[in-house]
Amino acid sequence: MLREISHLRGHSGAVQVGLFNATGSYALTGGVDRVICLWNPYRPPYNSATEDTGALLLKRYRGHNMDVRDLAVARDSSRIASVGGDRFAVLWDVESGEILRKVYGHESSLSSVRFGGSENDGESVLITGGDDMCVRISDLRSAPTRGPITVLKGFRDKITGVEALGGCLLVSSMDGTVRTWDTRAAKVTSDMLPSGGEGVNSTPPPITALAIPPSDFLPVTALGGGGAGSNVYLAGTTRGGGGLCLVDRPTSTVLSVCAGHTNEQYRLHPTMLPGHRWVACGGEDGGIYLWDLLLGGDTSKAASPESRPEAHRRVVSHVDSKESVAAANVMGGGVHFSSVLLSSSHDSTSKVWGVVM
Repeated sequence: MLREISHLRGHSGAVQVGLFNATGSYALTGGVDRVICLWNPYRPPYNSATEDTGALLLKRYRGHNMDVRDLAVARDSSRIASVGGDRFAVLWDVESGEILRKVYGHESSLSSVRFGGSENDGESVLITGGDDMCVRISDLRSAPTRGPITVLKGFRDKITGVEALGGCLLVSSMDGTVRTWDTRAAKVTSDMLPSGGEGVNSTPPPITALAIPPSDFLPVTALGGGGAGSNVYLAGTTRGGGGLCLVDRPTSTVLSVCAGHTNEQYRLHPTMLPGHRWVACGGEDGGIYLWDLLLGGDTSKAASPESRPEAHRRVVSHVDSKESVAAANVMGGGVHFSSVLLSSSHDSTSKVWGVVM
């Protein structure tokens, strides 16, 4: 199912986040060494005899004082936003590597960042969430000294994920909730995942990660939900040692639960593969796990995962996926992959995999 394309070696410590740009042509990684790396993962190094990077490392971005925990890339690939252990977000120019601005205001470490707004307005909004239990929405067109557009509060624990989806802002928290702000209807809803315990006072599991589907992900109607793929989200939890819940947003119904990987201590970020019905996530054992959401016809619990054991030597902290465009002719054999997957690990490396169905 997974065939290794490249092994990215450019960090001196755990890689905590890795993602593709909008087209899947380039990859970005960030880690505890406070560095962001930009890669062409389908090209070998300029001089493979002297460079052990495993792929073409295009640029390093340095400007954080502490570890990098999350990244976002603009749709036109011209800008990167990053957050981490320090209390500010950094906006970068991709080509020059220069810092365009720093966005301040949080009182603690940051864990999540996304661009907001439309392509027409240049994705002029930056959404950040952190350990101070709030989300700040900032206008990148305004003067740096101006405050945020708004600050969202009311959480009882750290923010673990922010996503903009169909006119809504989704925010996950360690308090066990995913809250949705519908900006058009001026409405806020809150989903609390089932605890799996007994009694009405059972504590919901902490939500450690949040992911939304690509535009061509399997329609929710196939899983008994009420809408298209944009009406679902995937929440990662530490329930039972690790579980992913696919939730129908309009009804707050858990459509499917993916279990079988180990997630007890770390924030493991999952992904939904474009053009497929598959969910992928790393494990604390260094493996990569994939679930078929329709296999067996039981929508309440996905079938046992297919795994790539020992994909990495340590925890696989982040996976991302894109349609296979640039990878179509790599590996010398004209191999066609339906999609590509990027895994990042605490073993200080990332890997790009071709998904073969």
